Amino acid sequence: MPQFPPQLPHGEFQEIFPDIFFLTGQIKVESDPISEFSRNMVVIRDGMDLTLVNSIRLNSAGLAALDHLGTVKAIVRLGGFHGRDDAFYLNRNQADLWTPEGMTFTRGEKTDQFLVDGRDGPIPGSSAFVFDTPELPVKFVPDPGHFRY
Repeated sequence: MPQFPPQLPHGEFQEIFPDIFFLTGQIKVESDPISEFSRNMVVIRDGMDLTLVNSIRLNSAGLAALDHLGTVKAIVRLGGFHGRDDAFYLNRNQADLWTPEGMTFTRGEKTDQFLVDGRDGPIPGSSAFVFDTPELPVKFVPDPGHFRY
């Protein structure tokens, strides 16, 4: 089995809108064992298909709760300094990885679909929006009417 970063503490899923779930977890900077930050994952359900935005590796109870929500079909990497746990879900679920162009990978991931400004995203009715000012690409803008990537 491939080596993945360890699972870290996280909360439980909260349904914040119909079929949109939110979970807070923790991140430790791999090069600095003292620094810890919170991070968030959003799960969007379309029928029984799930899209993970900013994936967080879950413990066994969290994975059971995720599986109860549906089947992971897509993973969205927001941009630079994100994606620590994408490889875990790619291995576990054989989902498609959606990323901004220019991403580099450290755990064997590969982009299946690029998030391109104005083009369709992985969720029906979603589209990409590109912040073009950062040096590393970052994408994700929630829109009150629907989610945009």
